[in-house]
Amino acid sequence: MKTSGDYFGASVLYGLAGCVNEALFQITIADLFFVHQRGTLTGIYVANLIIGNYLSPVAGGYIGQNQGWRWTYWWCTILLSIMTVLLILFLEESKVDISRVHGQSLDDVSDVQHSKEEKATPVNTNSALEPAPEALAHSTVAYTRDSRREDRLDPSIPTHSYRKRYAMITRAEGREPLSIFLTRRITRPLLLVVQLPAVLFTSVQYGWTMTLLVVCATTQATILPYPPYSFSSIGVGNMSLPPAIGAILGSVFGGPVVDFMIVQVSRRRNGIYEPETRLWLYLVPGFTGAAGMWMYGLTIAKGMPWIINAVGAGLMGFAIGGCSDMAVTYMQDSYQGVLGDALVASVFIRNSLATGLIFAVPAWQATDGTYNMFVILGVLTLVIFSACLPMIIWGRSFRGRTAAKYTMYAAEHI
Repeated sequence: MKTSGDYFGASVLYGLAGCVNEALFQITIADLFFVHQRGTLTGIYVANLIIGNYLSPVAGGYIGQNQGWRWTYWWCTILLSIMTVLLILFLEESKVDISRVHGQSLDDVSDVQHSKEEKATPVNTNSALEPAPEALAHSTVAYTRDSRREDRLDPSIPTHSYRKRYAMITRAEGREPLSIFLTRRITRPLLLVVQLPAVLFTSVQYGWTMTLLVVCATTQATILPYPPYSFSSIGVGNMSLPPAIGAILGSVFGGPVVDFMIVQVSRRRNGIYEPETRLWLYLVPGFTGAAGMWMYGLTIAKGMPWIINAVGAGLMGFAIGGCSDMAVTYMQDSYQGVLGDALVASVFIRNSLATGLIFAVPAWQATDGTYNMFVILGVLTLVIFSACLPMIIWGRSFRGRTAAKYTMYAAEHI
């Protein structure tokens, strides 16, 4: 790269390559794991994603100072090449044909559901701990332990060959024309944001967690190299360690801890699980994020000791890990049948917020000052994360009212 045009062009290619994982990994988790496991697996994904974002500057600081800044890109090329080979050899296709359920067409699903309801313990209108995809929207029945036992996989069904499991392209049966497919893929994510409240909630929450990351990284780069801190490039990079540690702890809280909690609550409800249960502890990382924003921003604006800034950044990292995990898993549980398009919408909003703030923060900082900027950002953080309260109270009602829309969209993905 020798010109700004080279840099922008390379960044476009990075974005095209990096955006694939945003939806693919979440869909894979939904395909392969049960409801009470998704928080943990999503937490592992979120932790690794955020660790990459925060530890890359640490490595970049050492590489830039000892080998030159161009070698940061050469190391990325080497590591991504190794990753590409591993993905080709070991990333198995998780897509399955769900057009038939237990050997019956989807037209007969209602009959299957009715027969299971007769065997199940009657409960109020909530979803089951291990519900069928359509039950997540309607939340009509909870299965007893005996009835769930009937849904185990049939070991007599042969597995696909190695070549088919690891094929580069897997074509869906009865696929629609390309023009219709592309039109739906472009317009559907926007419709989901407008029509399904859980998708809108997750998009805003996921977007704001990325905002915390961007604000922290941007201000560190513009403030820490200058007095009173006068950090070197290595020192600035090392300041990414506290939020990375916080993000790991937040992912543990939003993943295994919340998964354990929803299992215990569901047992008390005789096996009933509602996706909103996952949000009961959401304000723990939410309030932590607001406190971290104020602690980090107000102290760095006053030139206070860097250790206080580091603690505040760690609290922000805890919110990024915990809130991202819980919000995304809540959307998985609520609308698994349209998860791909829903994640596209969430990632688009998230990246739009992050991109806008990268350019807005320096100008805002110069206009209002670092102190006032962080006061407002802390208030916004508190308000946005508090949006979990309406979802906890009315989320089930929202899902019931949008069940028909969800069912229609989900049917188009089969």
